[in-house]
Amino acid sequence: MIKILFVTTVSSTAYVFLLDFAHYLKSKGFDVEFACSNINHPDTKSRSRELAEQGFIVHNIPFSRSISPLSDLNAFLCLCNLLKNRKYDIVHVHTAKAGWIGRIAATLIRVPLVVYTAHDFYFRSFVRGFKRSLYIFLEKFASPYCDLILFVSEAVKSEAIKEGIKKSEYLVWVGNGIQCKNFTINTVYQNSLKHKYKIDENSPIIGVVARLVGNKGLDIFIKASTIILAKFPKAKFIICGSGPEEKCLSNMTKELNIDDKVIFTGHVDSKEELIHIMASFDIFLFPTRREGLGIVYIEAMALGIPVVGTRIPPVTEVIVEGQTGLLAAPEDYNAFALSAISLLSDTELRIRLAEAGRKRAFEFFDLPVINQRTLNAYYSAISKTKSAKILLQKWPKNI
Repeated sequence: MIKILFVTTVSSTAYVFLLDFAHYLKSKGFDVEFACSNINHPDTKSRSRELAEQGFIVHNIPFSRSISPLSDLNAFLCLCNLLKNRKYDIVHVHTAKAGWIGRIAATLIRVPLVVYTAHDFYFRSFVRGFKRSLYIFLEKFASPYCDLILFVSEAVKSEAIKEGIKKSEYLVWVGNGIQCKNFTINTVYQNSLKHKYKIDENSPIIGVVARLVGNKGLDIFIKASTIILAKFPKAKFIICGSGPEEKCLSNMTKELNIDDKVIFTGHVDSKEELIHIMASFDIFLFPTRREGLGIVYIEAMALGIPVVGTRIPPVTEVIVEGQTGLLAAPEDYNAFALSAISLLSDTELRIRLAEAGRKRAFEFFDLPVINQRTLNAYYSAISKTKSAKILLQKWPKNI
């Protein structure tokens, strides 16, 4: 039996993005474990207990989210000790910090196959300058310590090729997505949520789901709200999520005198509740400044909600402009507002985009397809390793 370790900086990443794939691998005959920090953060709580309740062994590695030499060294040594004792066949690392430390540790311990999924590159936050150069250097430094880099979007893969992170033969796009069948609407629950947030039945709802951090563009969402309200004064706006920018954004709504129109839900623990909050939206408007792919757009599309997104790669890989949603230029809150107004003013357009978006979500971003694609990438990479013969003998026969 092939033994796999998923390594992430925080457990919430593993729970949200990897749990379905872990169950898929387990169903195929793989032995899957997790290694991550179980620390609670202001914008994300530990999910280690939930991972364990799902039947997986979870190892606590004290990763910090910021650069901290002593803390990082401690995490590195803890991970090395784990890898040495548990003898994994595949170590698959995710996120920047765990991805960097995990690749080096796994290679030094001589794990047969080391895989890194680049959900995004931090250097993409910077157009130029020292910080961009530093993070490109760090990615290049770590790249020899893995056999394969997987990408959730073609845009991020293109950046890797452009910056010479690793030879293109070791770079594979697999995509990312959601379990679309889980995104169904319970109208009774949906209506109870409207009652909970005191939203009138006739009020159009424009919403967003995101971590409340700078690169998510929630300040643009709030500015766009003021323009939408001039045309649709009964509209309500829901910002669903938590993070360090929450107080600042709340103050912004007060300064613009729209705090009675904007609802901050805070962190939502229940995925079911989160889905039904989203399902209550008439429009999903997300003016993000940077994304690795934009899973939350896919979730809204799967629910049959018309979406307005930012005209940046890789959001343009998710939303086909004018066919499955609308796009607006980064930072242009006026354009975001006009897109929302056009949808609220045109029922036919709203229905057409919603139906086409849902169809695209199911056809291109359903997890079973992506899980199989990732498994195929594993198999292909194993075939090129020194341990190929041994690992292929352990490879499940029912795949």
